[in-house]
This record gives sequence, C-alpha cells and structure tokens, in this order.
Amino acid sequence: MTVDEVLSAGGAGRFQRRLFGIFGLVWTADAMQVIAVGFAAASMAATFGLTIPQALQTGTFRLKALEDENAKLKRLLADTMLDNVVLKDLLGKN
Repeated sequence: MTVDEVLSAGGAGRFQRRLFGIFGLVWTADAMQVIAVGFAAASMAATFGLTIPQALQTGTFRLKALEDENAKLKRLLADTMLDNVVLKDLLGKN
C-alpha cells in the first residue's frame, strides 16, 4: 500500500475537521489584525506626526530610530536644565 492509498482510505475524521476549523479561526484573527492596523494607520500618523507609511512600519529598525531620537531629546533636556542652573547661579551671585 502506498502513502496516497493509506491517506485516501483513512479520510478526514473529527480531529482533522477540528484542526481545519482552528486554522480557519487563526487565519481570520490574523486578517482582522491586518485590517485593524490599516484602519488605525491614519489616526496613528496624525497623532504622532508621521506619514502613513511610517505609521505602518514595524520592526526593530523603527524602534531603534525612536530610541535614538529619545536619547537626543533627553540630552537636549539635560543641557537645557544645566543651563538653567548655571544662569540661576550667576544671577544669584550678582
């Protein structure tokens, strides 16, 4: 008996039908997520000042760019706060 003959003779039972149903539900959930992201892209772009293609980008390269920008902003804030302390110190001594 060949593999094809065994598979044809066995047919699809209750397990295969349930498995097929589960895979269908997983596929549907994945498709719903893609659609939801597509609908939300315009709102995300407007909220964060991005273009729609930027809002749709995912992955670590985008996260890395945001982390770098965040680090620059933190340094800028620290420099500004230091300038304020120095100015207050100078004004207090005069």
